Formats: sequence, C-alpha cells, structure tokens
Amino acid sequence: MKNQILFKENENSILKIGEFAKLASVSVRTLRFYDKKGLLKPSNYSQSKYRFYNIKDLLKLELILALKFIGLSLDEIKKIIESNTDNLEEVLKIQRDAVNKKIEHYRLVGKAIDEAEKSIDKTGGVKWEKIINIIKVIKMKNTANWAKQFYTEEQLTKIGTANYTPEQAEADAEKWNKLIADVRANMDKDPSSDVIQELADRWMELINRFTRGDQSILSNLKNVYSNIDSAPEEFKNYNQNNSDVFVYMKKVIAERNNK
Repeated sequence: MKNQILFKENENSILKIGEFAKLASVSVRTLRFYDKKGLLKPSNYSQSKYRFYNIKDLLKLELILALKFIGLSLDEIKKIIESNTDNLEEVLKIQRDAVNKKIEHYRLVGKAIDEAEKSIDKTGGVKWEKIINIIKVIKMKNTANWAKQFYTEEQLTKIGTANYTPEQAEADAEKWNKLIADVRANMDKDPSSDVIQELADRWMELINRFTRGDQSILSNLKNVYSNIDSAPEEFKNYNQNNSDVFVYMKKVIAERNNK
C-alpha cells in the first residue's frame, strides 16, 4: 500500500510489468491478457518489447477491477473505458438493478430450500411434487419481477401485483396453458367460426382480467412482449414455443376488431 501511494504521488514513475503487477496485486498473466484484449495497454514498450506502466495505467486498472468486481463483463468494461466513462453512472445503475434482482432470486431459492426441507417426511422421503411446485412458483416470480419494469407504480397497484399470491399465479398459468392448447387444437378451423370466436372471447377475458380494462396497461403489456429477448429464460422459452398460437390469435382478434 505504501509503495502504491508513492507511485501515485509521482506522476512520472514508470514500472516494468512485474513490478506493476505486484503493486496492483494482480498477476502478470492478467496484465498480458488485458493488453491482448485491448483493455489496458501499457504506456510504453521497450525495444525488447518489455511492457512499462505509469500512474494513469494504475488508475485505469483500478477502475477495471472495480467494474469487474460488481459483475460487468470485460467487453462491457472496455466500452466504458473507450467512452471515457461518460455513461458510467447509467451503467452502474443498470448493474445495481441486476444485482438486486440476483439478491431477490437467491432469497427465493433460499425459501425453496427451506420448503424442501420441511417437505421431507419422518421416514426421510421427499415430497417431490411439492418441491417441483415450489420451483415453478420461483420461476413465475422471476418473470413477474422482470416484467414490473414495464409498468408504472400506479399501474402495478391497479393490477394488484402486491396481493398476487403464488396460488393465483399458478391458477392463471393453468388457464393460459389450457387455452393455448385448445387454440392449437383448432388452428385449422376458419377464424370466423364459432369455435375460434369462443376461444377469442376466452383470450380477451384473460387479458382484460390482467389489464383491468386499462388501455395504458394493455399498451405496456405489449411492450413486455416486444422486449421478450431480455426476459428470464423460462418465460422466453415459453413464448417461443407458443409463438405460432400468439401470432394466430393476434390475427383473429385484429380481424374481429376491424369488423
């Protein structure tokens, strides 16, 4: 630490890679890797290709290590450094939100473990059905937490997310699964047929139940699906696997609204 302070106080100090690595508490291999990646280039090279570092390199390295510590990838860090850290505040905000989501995820995982322990009966047997249901609820909550970013606090209050129980979430998921299966089984029929129109009624009923008939909530619901690529894997896969049904019902409802 004392040597580092002295190095910082002398702006003209130059160190070889080994000395610099020791001062910064990183390996020589790490510095060479950062050089190769274009992340931290030495200030100078000798004629013999030895690397030399100065005070600015140390400050840059400290920034790299700090950003790496909070979970940014090296490619993300490189972009920040190349942009002279103009967008650092926004990047830190995004990373903080990501960390908070991970904390919530691990909290739910901890809860699942607790419930799993409670499900073990006196004979040592495990109630696997209960554990599977717990995992499903966790995945639903992950999706719900991700989707919240697309709604205002007022809209979330209207939707009633605060009082939305895991049981309600599972029940609604079952209704959607049943409806999607029914639609897929009848996609060969005329969209104007009674069967398809009845399915469209059920479809809109579930949507209206969620949006409470609020057009602004419906608009933000569409934004959720427009940003599906950033969704949790479970939700993303669910929508990709049923994209044919969604496209079909979107067409059916659009034609009905145009009449």
